[in-house]
Amino acid sequence: MKAKSLRKEIFYYLIIGVFVVAVDFLAYLFYHRSLSIDLSNSKRLSYLTGAVVSFFLNKTITFESSKQNLREPFLFIMLYLISFISNSITHDIAVNFLNGSYPFYLSTALSVSINYLGQKFIVFKKK
Repeated sequence: MKAKSLRKEIFYYLIIGVFVVAVDFLAYLFYHRSLSIDLSNSKRLSYLTGAVVSFFLNKTITFESSKQNLREPFLFIMLYLISFISNSITHDIAVNFLNGSYPFYLSTALSVSINYLGQKFIVFKKK
């Protein structure tokens, strides 16, 4: 992949990522504060909310995939399941040691790394 193309891809992934993290965080607050769901389950639900948004935006904008098959959504779900488990476990451990939004930030940083690499090299891999 050319350096310019890789920079563009990373730029779009980061911009979309910021948007998805905002969706995730706002959903996290909504589920916890408005619906009175505990923090751990609020994080799980907000993560899933962000995942749906991420799939469509990264498929079309970041990785420019026009494929219409079940392979991409299936691989995306498998990737996000792994990432979800990592995110959830990290968050649950971190709430015992960190205050405020730091467990959210830490678990999100881990899942962003897993998701980018998985989307680039597995889900939306270009042949």
